[in-house]
Order: sequence, then C-alpha cells, then structure tokens
Amino acid sequence: MSSRRYATVLEGLEIFQDDTLLFEPGTRYSYSSYAWNLLSAAVEGASGEDFLSYMQRHVFEPLGMTHTVADHTDSIIPHRTEFYNRDDNRRVLNAPFVDNSYKWAGGGFLSTPEDLVRFGMAHLDGSMLKRETVQLLWTSQRTNAGAETGYGIGWSVATDREGRRTVAHGGGSIGGTAFLLIFPEERVVVATVGNLTQAPNGYTPAWLIAEPFLKPGVVAPTAAAAGPGLAGSYQCTAKRATRWWPAQNSSWPDRPASIGGASSSTTTRPTASSIRRAVAIRPASSRWTNPGD
Repeated sequence: MSSRRYATVLEGLEIFQDDTLLFEPGTRYSYSSYAWNLLSAAVEGASGEDFLSYMQRHVFEPLGMTHTVADHTDSIIPHRTEFYNRDDNRRVLNAPFVDNSYKWAGGGFLSTPEDLVRFGMAHLDGSMLKRETVQLLWTSQRTNAGAETGYGIGWSVATDREGRRTVAHGGGSIGGTAFLLIFPEERVVVATVGNLTQAPNGYTPAWLIAEPFLKPGVVAPTAAAAGPGLAGSYQCTAKRATRWWPAQNSSWPDRPASIGGASSSTTTRPTASSIRRAVAIRPASSRWTNPGD
C-alpha cells in the first residue's frame, strides 16, 4: 500500500530495483505484481508511448472498454465507487487512502464486469491478438527441470473438476477485488468485482456463476442476442449461483448494488451488455485490480 504519487512508470520501479532475486530464474515459480510494473516499462520502451496512453489507444478504445480508466487520485472519475475494508471485529469501514500510480499495470485501473468480459471475449474471438499468441499466453510455463508452473504468460491455467480447461486471473487491492474466468472451449467468460478488501471474490464464486451455462445443451447467446433472459444480478451460495434481480423486472429496486456486504455509491441496473456469451455481477464501477495484482 502506498500513498505516494509516482510521476512515471520508471519512477515506480525504484521500489524494487535493488531487491535481490528470490532464486535463480527458471528454477522455481513465484508470482509478483512488480513483474507487471516491469512489463509496463517494457511496453513504453517498445512503443515509444507512455503506458496509460498506450493502453487507452491500443486496448481499451478498440475493445469498447469505455468504463476502464486509470485510478487517478487527483481526478474526479464519474461513478467511481466507494471502497471499504473490514476491521478485526468485521465492521465495515472506509478503506484507507492509496495511490496506485506505482503499479498501473499491476492493479491500478478502475473498470466494470462488462468491460472485463469484453476483454476476455477479445481473447476468444481474435479481435485483439492472433490465436496462436493467445494459445502461447494460455500455455503453462515450465521450470528448467520441466515442471509445469500452472501459470502461462499473464494467466493462471488449469482444469476444473469436470475436466474443462480454464484460464483465469484475480487480484486484490485496498478496497477492491476482481476475478476474470474464461472457459475457452465453451466460450464462457465470467467477471466479478467487489468494493471490499475482504470480499470473497475468486475462482469458486466465478465458477458457480458460470456452471449453469456450461451444462450440455445450454447454448450461450451471441452478443447480439444477449438480453433480458440472462442479464441480471446473481447471488452465490456455497453450492450454486441463483438469480437475484431479473433485468426485465420493471420494479427494479432503487438501491445501490451490494457486493460482499459493502454497497457501491451509485444505483445501477445490469443490462444486456452484461452478457456477451458470459455473465457479470455488476456494481456501477469498482476497482479493477488488473490481472497481475
């Protein structure tokens, strides 16, 4: 957690530039958010653009991710949610102030589940990367000894209990959590976000939401066909995900969306755009801890 403002990506690298290596590269695997910070510096060097401008021009705008922005603490961002934390007595409190300028690539963006679903779908439909590139990203790395790490290039790769291939990433920051789960063969994408540090947001809730759409004979709609039948809010229990509020309900409750016991600051209603061969739990806007945090 940092409250300092870092003017550039390179300045943020000063935090760890003198740290010693944990082990000889290639001998073991250890996840690090700082690796994403280093990657953003590489993007700047290769493109000649600053990282945030590059992401806006080459990723967010082409994919229609209009609600994904850097979490600038010195700017008024419409619909930015409130962020919460639980203390040792489980009381919900306002989250402490943080400035994520030291880790834009490792967890410094604000987004919505709809935008995250668009990002996930772009990996499936070939609109962003070549298919062979996506397969490379979704292939587990190996140590020098040949052991799989369970982590590709920026994605966790695994199979679920039914033997279906999954790729995913999640993250947590002060006041926010996010998870993105993709079933490549079934073409199902689930994105969940929460505005509470301790929100139970991860693989299991996302899998429970996806499960009804993975059953044999269930065909997920195309983007054009997605609509009232599927769009809505879902509530996860220990065993299943159930519909909470149907989108077609004209008496939509006029109250903030609730995630993990904490309420966002604006009232929202999921729309058909929440479903793009996928399901999204959606508050108005919540901290997206970019895959990497």
